[in-house]
Amino acid sequence: MAYPKRWILGAISYSRFIGFIRPALSRGKNQDYRIWRKLLTIAWEPRELTMPIGKRILALSPHSDDEAIGAGGILWAHRNVSEIHIVLLTDGAAYGFATAELKDRVAEQTHLIAARKQELMKTAKSLNTKSVTFLDIPDRGIMIDEMNVSKLRAVLDSVKPDVVILPWFLDGHLDHQAANRLFAKSCNNPNMLVLGYEIWSVLDPNAYFDITDHLDAKLALVNNYTSQLKEVDYATFAQGLAWVRGYQFIRKSGKKAAEAFVALPAEDYCSLVNEVL
Repeated sequence: MAYPKRWILGAISYSRFIGFIRPALSRGKNQDYRIWRKLLTIAWEPRELTMPIGKRILALSPHSDDEAIGAGGILWAHRNVSEIHIVLLTDGAAYGFATAELKDRVAEQTHLIAARKQELMKTAKSLNTKSVTFLDIPDRGIMIDEMNVSKLRAVLDSVKPDVVILPWFLDGHLDHQAANRLFAKSCNNPNMLVLGYEIWSVLDPNAYFDITDHLDAKLALVNNYTSQLKEVDYATFAQGLAWVRGYQFIRKSGKKAAEAFVALPAEDYCSLVNEVL
């Protein structure tokens, strides 16, 4: 039998949140990182996301490979179930190695940009993606300006996603945080579901998705990004994190795997982004 306090707190929790989060912690104008961390730790009993999470899924990737590392399992599971759209924010010029032969940095960056787009298109093909949009914002330079907001809002207007997937807003990469600020300014549907995933900073999730049957496929997507794997073994990282999350949430016999998310309606997610970032 569940501890009675969970039933009481669950009954009075803010119903728009998927997890159990007390509303008093979701208000206030001066919330900082520690307050938000506390809010997340009160999200007892992360809920399992089940198929399908939506008819139209938009993966918002600050860099090509983010969508595979953070959410490759849930995207793979929906490849023949939902429309999948990908928006790549940056040009990818600042990270990775496309070739060892080029000595000129400008030539190397040009080659790297092309290589990273090709890697993303390979992933998109595997996911049966309906559309891929390249915004070509300079890497390490996501500006929250009128032009970029207009570009992203145009994609949101066109796709009309039920679900947007992106790195969670406190993920430890400045481009990932900037991507959240840009999304919050561009968001045109307060009711769509937002799933924030983890890469550089683990999160305290209020939702998870079982990827036990999709882990190998997810790792294959991650391995598409050879220009990035020369620097960091993202495949091993993604596998290890998936196993840890599987142990934490699924709790069944055998080795399980899961992806963890901060899952909120867009109105609430964007409100938190605007308060914290």
